[in-house]
Amino acid sequence: MITGSNEDKKLQTWYSNACNAYKDSDSGRWEAARWCAKIVGKYERGATIGLAADMGVSSDTVENLAHAYLMFIEFCSKRKYRSATRLARNAPRVYYSHFRALYTARHRYHLSLAEAFDVLRDIVLDEGGISSRDIDGHITEKYGKVRDWRDYAESALKKIASTLKCPDLPDEGRIKFMDIFNWINHNVTDITPER
Repeated sequence: MITGSNEDKKLQTWYSNACNAYKDSDSGRWEAARWCAKIVGKYERGATIGLAADMGVSSDTVENLAHAYLMFIEFCSKRKYRSATRLARNAPRVYYSHFRALYTARHRYHLSLAEAFDVLRDIVLDEGGISSRDIDGHITEKYGKVRDWRDYAESALKKIASTLKCPDLPDEGRIKFMDIFNWINHNVTDITPER
């Protein structure tokens, strides 16, 4: 029996729904993604790691599922993209991993939503010719955009956040890592340490 606040019960329900949906293979990935998106980055520290353990996957997988769903929702938030996005989600050879890769690429290359949607349309029209791994190359070819130092700094920020969670990190190192974390967070992005 679950005891605790309504928020604790809601979180436990989301955990359970995500775990059960993920077990359904591809048919359940989108359902799992929906529940993961409610948890990743929105609840107490350790929620993503706890969900990953319950699902039997890495925390990166939980974040990828959440990011795929967030990209889907962002497309659907614009009426002009809504119907086509729903059709794309169910199209043959278009997977949640395409939406996850689009989420990453949108931030990595500073794409507008319209540019990201054009890439989604290309994926659907190419009928499997553009895999989720091919999206970066497709964006570079289509828009001439390349990764810049900010993307690498954001990647470093995630590693630094993980390092800061280590209880055995010496105090001197913690101070230096915090200085770097704060500089990157202030000058590059507004993300917070991974949960």
